Amino acid sequence: MFDSVWGKKIYSFLNRSFWIYALVIFVVVKSVNFDLMFERRSKLLLGLFFNGGYKNYNDGIVYFDYMLQKEPDNYVYYFNMGTCYLKLEHYQEAVKYYQKGMALKPGIFAFHNNLAEALKKLGRNQEAEQLLEELHKGQ
Repeated sequence: MFDSVWGKKIYSFLNRSFWIYALVIFVVVKSVNFDLMFERRSKLLLGLFFNGGYKNYNDGIVYFDYMLQKEPDNYVYYFNMGTCYLKLEHYQEAVKYYQKGMALKPGIFAFHNNLAEALKKLGRNQEAEQLLEELHKGQ
């Protein structure tokens, strides 16, 4: 079907992409536990946005903002928004979203860790250290 090397590479890429998206849809549809569903969906989306070579954090912000309008109590979307802003070096916005997510679901290590990182980037080292100390005391 494909005579050239490039044709074979393009076919291989499209074939792999199809299966990645099929897997994403399958996991989202088959998830029963809502917290688990949000976490799985978020991890898969984060993988597509951040690890799959598609590092367009602005698109991530648009998507997660849209999802937050539909599900404003979803702590995972707040985490993802914070992560997008952190990667774009918009640290004040990252802090805002991490704090909102922590208010919904306290005690998650990733929130504390990323919030501390954003606070350090803003020069608020003492707040970051206090946050990490509180986390270690709670464990």
